[in-house]
Amino acid sequence: WLPVTAGVPQGTKLGPILFLIMINDLRVNSPGTKMWKFVDDVSSSENLTSNSFSVTQSTLDSIDSWATYNCMKLNANKWKELRVSFLKETPQLPSLTIDGYVVET
Repeated sequence: WLPVTAGVPQGTKLGPILFLIMINDLRVNSPGTKMWKFVDDVSSSENLTSNSFSVTQSTLDSIDSWATYNCMKLNANKWKELRVSFLKETPQLPSLTIDGYVVET
């Protein structure tokens, strides 16, 4: 790879197309996890049953490894976690981290 000295200006029609080409090979192999790729964003979800455990941290680690391999850097400040529970008592899940930064809940 050569050093990138300039990028695609934000708001252009070319930017989202190049982003989708770049993330085309991003896959999540965690059981029960789904991924959606948007114009300039990626989202994943996981459904947990009462006796299961979360694999979201390993999913984030996998995405981070993929980004590093593809010479991309994730912006941990833009990551958000949404937890939805229909149980009387919300299960306590560990905080998610990316490169040592705790993901906002």
